[in-house]
Amino acid sequence: MNKQQALAREYKAAAEFKSRWTLSDLRQADERLHKAVVEQQRNLNNALLLQGDEAEIVEHAEAMGRGWYVASEVMRSVAAVRRHFPGARVIRVRIKERGDDGIAIGEENA
Repeated sequence: MNKQQALAREYKAAAEFKSRWTLSDLRQADERLHKAVVEQQRNLNNALLLQGDEAEIVEHAEAMGRGWYVASEVMRSVAAVRRHFPGARVIRVRIKERGDDGIAIGEENA
């Protein structure tokens, strides 16, 4: 994958997330994931601003695309839980390793 392709995929994943949610929504749902997404976005921006080599930019863009994808999955899951359990005051989300387990959602009342 070249730099333009990687950045286009990252942009698409980011646009999908940002069309429905904000980073503040993500922080409320999963603070650790929010921190990771923000940090990876900073790394990608630094690589672009500092004229990182193509391999570095591709690496960061691919990681950022995966981060946006996971963030979107988490927010979809949170929205589904909130629809089915409207009285839940605190939703805690855990992400397991990608694979057969997928995403695990746990509900906690504050």
